[in-house]
Amino acid sequence: NYINGIYAMLFFFFSSRRRHTRCSGVSWARRCVQETGIRFRQHLKDEMAHYAQDCWDAEILTSYGWVECAGHADRACYDLDRHSKETKTELVAARKFSHAKKVNVIEVFPDKQKLGKAFKAEHKILLEYLEELSTQGKKDMSKTLEAEGKVTVTHRDKTFEVTPDLVKFQEKEINVMEEKYTPSVIEPSFGIGRIVYATFEHCFKMRDEKRTYLAFPPKIAPIKCSILPVISNDQFLKYVEIIRNKLKRAGISCKVDDSGQSIGRRYARTDEIGIPFGITVDGDTINDQTVTLREITTMKQVRISIDEVVQVLRDITDNFLTWNEVLQKYPIFESKSEE
Repeated sequence: NYINGIYAMLFFFFSSRRRHTRCSGVSWARRCVQETGIRFRQHLKDEMAHYAQDCWDAEILTSYGWVECAGHADRACYDLDRHSKETKTELVAARKFSHAKKVNVIEVFPDKQKLGKAFKAEHKILLEYLEELSTQGKKDMSKTLEAEGKVTVTHRDKTFEVTPDLVKFQEKEINVMEEKYTPSVIEPSFGIGRIVYATFEHCFKMRDEKRTYLAFPPKIAPIKCSILPVISNDQFLKYVEIIRNKLKRAGISCKVDDSGQSIGRRYARTDEIGIPFGITVDGDTINDQTVTLREITTMKQVRISIDEVVQVLRDITDNFLTWNEVLQKYPIFESKSEE
């Protein structure tokens, strides 16, 4: 169950649209990692892949130093442009306009017959260059031809001297109902093992030299709550089963520890595996159907009814309620079992 919980923790990290979720992946990291322990680093030009326009790494500080846990590369439209070029297929999207829009366009009219005579078989390379010219490229080439009477073009390691009689440009205004563009791509990559390791390291805490705990935020804790009867007999276990069924129906993962050890030892044991809350079934539970709810970091407990405890846990897990608000609303329960 604990391993399954780890997978659930990872699923939450990559999911941004879960019901009642106020945490995005970024806020997840901020809750698990100390503020001084996360940074974003931009790649230098000589670090980036040939296809990347920009690249940033999310790095987390661990005992091994700064470790890259996620990378985000801006591939721009490199992929679609390459596919389009090789397949001679237009790979674009379009933004539709509600009304016709006037735009200026420049059309290129190469004289293929003259180009063939001037450059022989290599004229196809020049035609390819002209087809790939951007609007701004067409404007620049047209202005240079008009001002200087020629323009030198290099493409595929071939150089051409183009004159006005070989290529003509015409600028005109047309009505369009859509704007075509080549979509860009953002490529994220995550080191899952590194993210999990960094989470464990940043959440690891020590109360003293012997007592440790994992302070997982409730939202990502693999197991949200433990259920601990002070005595393991049928009278107490009946309420344990009632509470467990209520938690399961609410989608809150839980673990029952009804071993014969002291309640203090069981608290410590659940702390070590990062269970943020503990419900204790005691003598008062039988009398008035209330339990104590304990929080891992403060170790403080409140007295709360069985009917309310499930909703409180759900609200805390989904970030609609804080533990401080719970302490203000419900009576504090003083216990010596932690000593």
